Amino acid sequence: MPRLLTLAVFAVLVAAALGAAPVSVHYATSDSMEPTIGEGDVFLVTDGTVEEGDVALYFSAEREELVAHRVVGETDAGYVTQGDANPSTDQAGGAPPVPPGEVVGPVVTVA
Repeated sequence: MPRLLTLAVFAVLVAAALGAAPVSVHYATSDSMEPTIGEGDVFLVTDGTVEEGDVALYFSAEREELVAHRVVGETDAGYVTQGDANPSTDQAGGAPPVPPGEVVGPVVTVA
């Protein structure tokens, strides 16, 4: 079965398991989340809130793209994030905290 079709079937099964929560399919364009998510890996994101320790997909206004990084803290201004393969947080590198409104949702599985 072609990989895309397999992934589509997998997404439907995950959505059913999550109580029909909306699910979106994404892929990693960098290795910043190694070993959890490798460059080129496909992953699923559902609607929902994120907590410290979750991998969240969010829109980075600074980079003008979607980013999947781990939530490692929270401030009054938003979430503190870090790629698993990165030595420091995104905010230590100059990125602003991620406002909750910019979070698409938590990564629920990696295919």
